[in-house]
Amino acid sequence: MNALKYAQQANGSFALPDVCFKIKALMENEGSTLEDFVNVISVDPSMTSRLLPMPNSPIYSLPGEISTISRAITIIGT
Repeated sequence: MNALKYAQQANGSFALPDVCFKIKALMENEGSTLEDFVNVISVDPSMTSRLLPMPNSPIYSLPGEISTISRAITIIGT
């Protein structure tokens, strides 16, 4: 089997977590609030662990540690 056929078969072998679809729906809904995003992200440990280090990176040069999801989203933006 060549690489292209293998990649085509592997393409359908995984699914994104539900939280990705929920976040996408929130992004498309103009009525979504910060709290809506916090509620969705806070129940997913993987997304939380990827989100919190971002505003604490040297790129933002913020004083103090950002330790809440709502603050992280406020700094990074939706």
